[in-house]
Amino acid sequence: PFLVSIVKPMSSDIKWEWLDDGGWIEYDAETTRIIETAYAAQQKTVVLNNGFFRAQGGYEIDFRRMTQKKKRTGFDRRVRRSGPAPGTRPSPARAQQLEQEFAKYKDPDSPPEAATIGPEGIELLCRDMGIDPADPVIFVVAQKMEAEKMYIFTKKEFMKGFEALGLSSPSQIRQALPQLRRVLEEMPLFTPLYRYVFKYSCEPGKRTLPVDVAVGIWRLLLLPKFPRLMERFLEYLQHARVPQVSLDLWNTLLAFLQADHGANFSTYDTSGAWPNVLDEFVEWCRKPAEATPAAAH
Repeated sequence: PFLVSIVKPMSSDIKWEWLDDGGWIEYDAETTRIIETAYAAQQKTVVLNNGFFRAQGGYEIDFRRMTQKKKRTGFDRRVRRSGPAPGTRPSPARAQQLEQEFAKYKDPDSPPEAATIGPEGIELLCRDMGIDPADPVIFVVAQKMEAEKMYIFTKKEFMKGFEALGLSSPSQIRQALPQLRRVLEEMPLFTPLYRYVFKYSCEPGKRTLPVDVAVGIWRLLLLPKFPRLMERFLEYLQHARVPQVSLDLWNTLLAFLQADHGANFSTYDTSGAWPNVLDEFVEWCRKPAEATPAAAH
């Protein structure tokens, strides 16, 4: 048992999450404190018997495997942690190094009290990380920073991202790239990233993406995974002149691409909860090729 009441105040930057079918879900404050206390004490496991977890018969978190197991069924789900190393704050030397690194990339025209890294700085940042600016792994880095605007990193986001990665400079990301690319390759990790990218890419106050922006991102994230179907879908978007992409279409497209719809969509469920754009895409794909009209004489 852990005496939560005597634990020192915990950093608000520390976050523990478990992977639900629809993405990462953050634990409540009490559970986060229990998990972090065990993690900081270098326990191998911790049992959750508070609140919801007690009603479900208890769960056990294995820190070596980073999984959460339901004790009644033995069913596992992944867990993850983000934030400063347990029981520590960035050392003054490390914090100063990150300050200096940020200064290399910040927009000289941004105000000192709200300094940001803009597109030119991000391009330089990518070069120092050893990646092309069009490499989709930059979305993983942005996700680690919890960046809110595309092509903009605030100082807080920059510092938070590198702390979460446990790194002190962009050049160190070169060694971490294989691990970061796992997020692009493994669907349980990719799905939360994909959902994050929509909000990250939207203009402030907007709830839809211009179709050209969405298509550019889909070419980076989805086309390599589903080349044949995505090529057809992108062709359809151009044919139908769809102007905007909603959050609903963005999220359900990934599920649509993973589903088995049969040859020529023979088993596609038209009564399902798919967005109209996908229904219309399926109908478009089912139509026989129109005869090419004879050339005029």
